[in-house]
Amino acid sequence: MSAAAAWGAWAQALRLLRRPATQWPALPLSAPGAGWRFTLPLMLVGVLAATLGFSLVGLRSGDFSTRFLPMAALREAVGAALLALVFALLLAESALRWAPRFGGQSSRTALVSAALYALGPLWLWSQTLLWPLLWWAWPLALAAVVWQVHAGLRQAAQPSDSRALAYTATSVITAAAVLLLLASLARCSGLPAAPTVPPFPWSAPPEWSDAAASAARSGTGAVARPDESGQGGPGERVGLVPPDGAGSGAMTLPPGTAASATADLERWVRSGQPTEPLTRTVLQDLLPGPIDGFDRRITESYAHAPGASDAMRQVLTTGAMARVENVARQDRSRYLHLTIEDLGGHGSALAAKLLSEIASGSGLQGDERTQRSMSADDSSISRLECDLPTRECKLEVLVGERYHVRAESGQLPADELRRYVARVDLGALAARAKAKRPIE
Repeated sequence: MSAAAAWGAWAQALRLLRRPATQWPALPLSAPGAGWRFTLPLMLVGVLAATLGFSLVGLRSGDFSTRFLPMAALREAVGAALLALVFALLLAESALRWAPRFGGQSSRTALVSAALYALGPLWLWSQTLLWPLLWWAWPLALAAVVWQVHAGLRQAAQPSDSRALAYTATSVITAAAVLLLLASLARCSGLPAAPTVPPFPWSAPPEWSDAAASAARSGTGAVARPDESGQGGPGERVGLVPPDGAGSGAMTLPPGTAASATADLERWVRSGQPTEPLTRTVLQDLLPGPIDGFDRRITESYAHAPGASDAMRQVLTTGAMARVENVARQDRSRYLHLTIEDLGGHGSALAAKLLSEIASGSGLQGDERTQRSMSADDSSISRLECDLPTRECKLEVLVGERYHVRAESGQLPADELRRYVARVDLGALAARAKAKRPIE
């Protein structure tokens, strides 16, 4: 089949389509091998578009291709457009081959085939926006493959039909294209999807008092918010702002502190070993890479991860939680929001122990009263002030934007380049828990 013959067939088809429907004669699909001229170009373009589309949609941060399309939203849009083109081509191919007006078999066959391909946008929508629906789309795609192969074989079983070869060949091409779509989706999108995160709060441990359990179910905790003078007051949610004169530069924690726990956790996630059931932690995008709304989210338990200190485990199991979450403002600047919640009264002492442990490598001790200021070049802890008898801790900490973490474990991502300040008032939380007042 020459290129000139293929172009001539397409030109004839375009001329016929400009006529009123009542004047459409049968297109030369009835000739042996004519299906190749119409459907093979469609399938080739569809396969290329599908491969590129799924590759763009399934890109992960750090892949080499992200340098060409650095914005995840752009990658998503381009990939979705290419996949939409794939299903449009499949639908057009189905209509050309099966519609009676074009020399096809029957309107019923055309309707079923077109309906199966028209469900392609649902498949696309489910894989890009709503993962659970993807499992419903797989049977639909496989049904399209089975239908096309069955129809082609049925036509091939009729020796007197001169279109048997064309139908069979195009059915096999269609099946291969759809199977390639499935393979691309499975490879690029990392199936199976992550399990669902259990709702918060969790069942209270047996050692909790009824009042503490009630407080745990009532809300997320009250913390201190620094005012213009830099002093925090009890009962307000923590505000996290970059300090004046914030500098940049490599910052690392001493051995045995939160940095090593972060490194251990990263290695643990990379190893593919997380199998523990989801418990008290939501970790998002721990692997290096840009932070945006389309990055992959890693959801696993931190309580059983290597590198989790005893204090961290105690904080997890007794209800005092430290939450670090990334917040994107309208100007796209990023803040890390640190909150420590005391849900059980005695949990604040453990949280204070945790904070003291984080700074232990810098000479800070967890005695009854410890206070020390450090420069930004010394440690990731710029200032730690703990009063264990009153269970009040205020912490200024240097953290980096390399990790996007929302962890209920007290783990502080301290790696590089950016300084933030957070002040946490555990005394106010303890007072509210003792007074059996709801935690706001």
